[in-house]
Amino acid sequence: MSKPNRKIRTAGRFLAPFVVVLAVLLSLFITGSTRAVHTDGLFEIDDPADALNDEALPGDDAEDIFLDSDSALQSRFIQDASGNDDDIFQTGGSKDTEDVSQWARTTGNVPDKDDILDAFAGAYTNSEGDLILYFGADRFANNGDAQIGFWFFQDTVGVDDNSGFTGQHRVGDILVLSNFVGGGDESNIQIYEWQGGDGPSGSPVLLDEATAEGGFRVCTLGDTACAATNADGAESPWPYEPKFGTAGEFPEVSYFEGGLNLTDLIGEDVGCFSSFMAETRSSQSINAQLKDYALGQ
Repeated sequence: MSKPNRKIRTAGRFLAPFVVVLAVLLSLFITGSTRAVHTDGLFEIDDPADALNDEALPGDDAEDIFLDSDSALQSRFIQDASGNDDDIFQTGGSKDTEDVSQWARTTGNVPDKDDILDAFAGAYTNSEGDLILYFGADRFANNGDAQIGFWFFQDTVGVDDNSGFTGQHRVGDILVLSNFVGGGDESNIQIYEWQGGDGPSGSPVLLDEATAEGGFRVCTLGDTACAATNADGAESPWPYEPKFGTAGEFPEVSYFEGGLNLTDLIGEDVGCFSSFMAETRSSQSINAQLKDYALGQ
């Protein structure tokens, strides 16, 4: 249930998806205690995932980002279009292994299990000065395994007038991929960095990964990054209607959240990220065709 006495910044389901999403400022500061992204008291990454803020636990949750909490100093929440009005990827070149300039887009439908309805991201800095990103999304249907990704771009990535995208990958762009298969019985997380050159001359290089069987959360060694999905019937703090199930509730493995300590992962020389994208893919492979996206700059 949404918290009382808090003014909700509403955004209708049919708002244009290309809204301002994330501007990561290195001067952010929020009190924290450790580098472990799910125990640092900044943001709750529950097992199983839960978008509601548990008042008994320290830190924000997706609910706070939706409600525009002051404690998430830089955060954005997107409510993406769906159905025939949805902006989606097209052509075989739209893959995580290719540069942004090689992606193509159109307006139409994707498989229901790949349809993003809502997405969010928030930037935090702990007491040690580490830059930490928290992010999440939900999808329309859960009748199939879930593959989801989150790009953090340094360049301003947008769309052009010719069914393409503007901007390009820059060295240091970060991609987080997470897969939940078998109804959440097995989950994994992979973190990639764009290396080798800006634009088409570069490619994503795997920095870290982890796989877990049982439970709905997976974390890398040292908790540099974590991702989690929900169990059956988790309440949504924002308007949400699944293909199957009850309005206002996430069916099993329909909601995702995660966190990434960028400073711990790539060192003190962390760049400034100006764009954020949530994406879905047709399979677990990084070479898989991209399906739906939610993007802003």
